[in-house]
Amino acid sequence: MSIVIPANKQTFRNYMQFFVGQLISMLGSNILSFVMIWWVTVNYENPIYLSLIYFFAVGTRVIVNPIGGVFADRWNRKKIIIIADSFIVLCSLCFFVIMTFQSSMGEMTTLWLIIAVVFVSAIVGAFQGPAVFSIIPLMIPKEKLSRVNGLRFVLFGAITIAGPAVGAILYDLWPINYIILIDVLTWAIALTPLILLKIPPTPREEKEKPEEKKPSFLTEFREGLSYIRRLKGLLALALIATFINGFEQPLFTLRPAFVKYLHGGSATDLAIVVAAGQIAMFSSGVFLTIKKEWKKHTLILMIALYVQIAGILLQSFAPIGKIWFIAMGAAVTSLTFPFTNIMIQTIFQIVIPPDKQGRVGSIVGSIASAVTPIAMLVSGPIANAIGYVPLFAGSISIGGVIITAIWIFSDLGHLDKRVEEIKQKEKEAKELEERIAPIKAEIEEIPTAVFTSED
Repeated sequence: MSIVIPANKQTFRNYMQFFVGQLISMLGSNILSFVMIWWVTVNYENPIYLSLIYFFAVGTRVIVNPIGGVFADRWNRKKIIIIADSFIVLCSLCFFVIMTFQSSMGEMTTLWLIIAVVFVSAIVGAFQGPAVFSIIPLMIPKEKLSRVNGLRFVLFGAITIAGPAVGAILYDLWPINYIILIDVLTWAIALTPLILLKIPPTPREEKEKPEEKKPSFLTEFREGLSYIRRLKGLLALALIATFINGFEQPLFTLRPAFVKYLHGGSATDLAIVVAAGQIAMFSSGVFLTIKKEWKKHTLILMIALYVQIAGILLQSFAPIGKIWFIAMGAAVTSLTFPFTNIMIQTIFQIVIPPDKQGRVGSIVGSIASAVTPIAMLVSGPIANAIGYVPLFAGSISIGGVIITAIWIFSDLGHLDKRVEEIKQKEKEAKELEERIAPIKAEIEEIPTAVFTSED
């Protein structure tokens, strides 16, 4: 039986090379996403269509994510990522074809083809996401997790600032099908570090023998559910994420229509709002990379969520035509995203064993997103019925009340205790190893005695 190599400097370097490639690919995806959403907003002039697109994009991932998480623990994660990335770029090529011939297909045919491609891309992403997420604790030492997660948010923030900005500029300069090809180019650039990626095996992969039969899919899925039930506070954390995600979703789903139709904005105005949020996210992400370690993760999480709520209310009540006011609210909201996400990710990466990261993480993620597709689907019709402002403000206020009740009446705080227990055990194990190291060295220096016997 071979020895499982823990995350070290070499695996860390391998991950960072892979991560740089993913950032490049992410830039193309952000440009594509922005121009496609704005194109639909301008050409269909109805928030219901935005609701449909977001519903098929996010709702599909909610349903498929637990399946993708189980397979991320069962299959070769590198192969999953390569295959998924390849299918996603094929979806981009489909967008290229649709936009090239959309004038001869009719408006509704074009719309449903776009939705179909979004649907397929979401299915593939549900396999890619858990695989990418689950390799992080295998390749990054635990003492670096918080700072690396902060760095990821800093760089993700930089990309998501650049993506809409570049997309808004190119939207007025190039045909949309040419812009789509940028996503294909960035995927090709990111392919090399992905192919060269070396992922350490999980403890499970090491102990399995070729002749041993693997547990069934349902068995592993049930194991993931059982782990969530056993670990105090984990379900409460997922429920808090569920309701805050669901009740803030109307604004995020309909913001392009909100900017254009209520405030008379342009693609540049929408890019400014998005960029303001991403700059704020970038700034707080930088702060998180400087701070080496955090305690009381759940308290920080809740404070950040209340700041998010305040930012959404600011955006909702922005004076008509005041894009800068919406941008300010977006900045307040996004300022907290690195805190909420990094606190949750760090808790997961510490308390969940590496061989269960895929299935447990994806199941919790699906619970956290359970209300989101419904919120997206109903946002358009409700906005048409009562207006954008009552929808946004009322929804997030209800969400704030619910998460407060869960925080007060659940055992969410147990997760902080569990995190500290694991850190303390690892610290003690490291200290013991340091004390034993000199003794091992002395033993190794003792010459081997050779004894002979004579009759």
